Amino acid sequence: MTSIPSDPSLTFGGIIQLSKLNELTQIAEALKPQESAQQQLDSLMMCSRNLQVIFNELVNMKMSMKDLEKLQKEQDKVKKKISKAAIQLAKKSISSQKKVAGIRSKTIVNNSQCESPVDFSKSKVFPFPMAADSLRLDVQYFRNESSGSGGSGGGGGGSGGGDGGKNNKKDKKGDSGKGKG
Repeated sequence: MTSIPSDPSLTFGGIIQLSKLNELTQIAEALKPQESAQQQLDSLMMCSRNLQVIFNELVNMKMSMKDLEKLQKEQDKVKKKISKAAIQLAKKSISSQKKVAGIRSKTIVNNSQCESPVDFSKSKVFPFPMAADSLRLDVQYFRNESSGSGGSGGGGGGSGGGDGGKNNKKDKKGDSGKGKG
């Protein structure tokens, strides 16, 4: 089970009925195939992006077309796997959602809850860092810049030179304002 499904009965300091906990556990089990298929698809898509970055770097390095064709064939294989994984995800999502609907339809709705035994006025909440194994991140960083002498590139703040004209040769000679009205 990767996570407990969200439910309004899960509140901080609240009491949860055993039947509700069993229902949420069954829902989590029913969602496992869908989550597994989603992870597989995410992994293949990340692989495809990484292969594309490698391909672009090799093109920029002017590698031989023979080597690039081999890499492109591998990219095509990964794209076919992505297509199959997406279809599997759709099938497993539909199957899992049917199971979840079946589990929820058997559940008797009981909106009454016991009052929390926790006295929040006498309790202190301690923050704990999250465990690294509970985090899944997929971060991409893109930087697009070009080098050239006539462009509007970089960091001058719109002044053209970046120093606001303070280091101009005319200013150093002292004739920047003389003779002008």
